[in-house]
Amino acid sequence: MAREKNFPFHLDNIDISGIAVLNLDTDADLSTESKKEGDVYIITLFGLKPTDTFVDGSAVVTLARISADDSTGGTLFDRDDVPVLFALDDVEVGLNEVRFVHIRVRIVVGGDIALDKIAFQANVLIHREQFESTDGCDY
Repeated sequence: MAREKNFPFHLDNIDISGIAVLNLDTDADLSTESKKEGDVYIITLFGLKPTDTFVDGSAVVTLARISADDSTGGTLFDRDDVPVLFALDDVEVGLNEVRFVHIRVRIVVGGDIALDKIAFQANVLIHREQFESTDGCDY
C-alpha cells in the first residue's frame, strides 16, 4: 500500500530487544549488603536522525541472571539489614544526549547478591518528516 503523497509525516514503531550485562555485585560494587535503590541505564544502539522526533516509548524488563551469595538475618521491615532482595520498580524509555534510545530501570537490591543480566524489550514511536526524493521513493 502506497503512502498518501500529501501526508506530511510518517510514524514508525520500532522494537528493540536484548540482554544488558550489568555484573553488579552489592558487596563488591556497593560496599554494602543493606537495601539500596538506584537507576540503571541501558543504552541501546538505536539512534534517531536529527530530523526524527521521539514521540513515546514503553519497555518491559526482567531479571535475566541473578544469584544470591547468602541471606542476612534481617527482615523486609528492617531499615538496613534485609534478606536477599531483587526488584525492578520502574521503567522509562527516552533519549540520551546523543539521541540514542535508552531505558532507565529503577532497581532495588539488598543482601549479598549479584545482578548479572537484565533482559529488555522497548517499543519506540518516532515521528519522521517526509522528504521528496529524486528517485521516486519518498521517505
